[in-house]
Amino acid sequence: ILARTSLAGTQPSVSYMILGSRNVPPCASEYGDHLASVTHRNHRCTGSNILKIALIIGSTRANRFADTPARWLLEGAESRTDMQVETLDLRDQGLTFFDEAVPPGFTGGVYSNAAAEAWRHKIGACDGYIVTGAEYNHGPTAVLKNALDSAFVEWRRKPIGFIGYGGVGGARAIEQLRGVAIELQMAPIKAEVNIAMEPFLGVLTQGR
Repeated sequence: ILARTSLAGTQPSVSYMILGSRNVPPCASEYGDHLASVTHRNHRCTGSNILKIALIIGSTRANRFADTPARWLLEGAESRTDMQVETLDLRDQGLTFFDEAVPPGFTGGVYSNAAAEAWRHKIGACDGYIVTGAEYNHGPTAVLKNALDSAFVEWRRKPIGFIGYGGVGGARAIEQLRGVAIELQMAPIKAEVNIAMEPFLGVLTQGR
């Protein structure tokens, strides 16, 4: 999926496209192979070798940028035959802010909130995760942190990768998300996509 890259110039490089594509350079394709390798090692045998990767859209505001890198990723994923990518848009999940009376660690990961229960089952059905990470005030979005808190045992021992954008390419938000992922017993992929301010603004203002 992801390849750390410097996106200099007025037109963003295709090198941040993901999961393999005819337009993706070798380093990005090799990284997609790496994610698949990591995921296969943790994949429970279901009779199928096709991995299910969730693309979690981590912003819900109007006119969000997240739809652009999500589209790039899905286009890149079309050439992969060893995995399928399912989009989990937080706009569509109906998650309220975490308000459980008892932490999920004491309930076996069961939630009293129906939306959280539905969400955790969707998370549990996946073998790995890719998250779009906007950066707000040096941190991730509140809705994304809440979505991470709205599942528990389902995250465990699965890889997660990040696509950041905004100030310094979302690196500060991703750094915080890595700590949360580790606490949830996920395995964050070392490389990440950082879409810095110049190409970010180029896409917003010029559609590049």
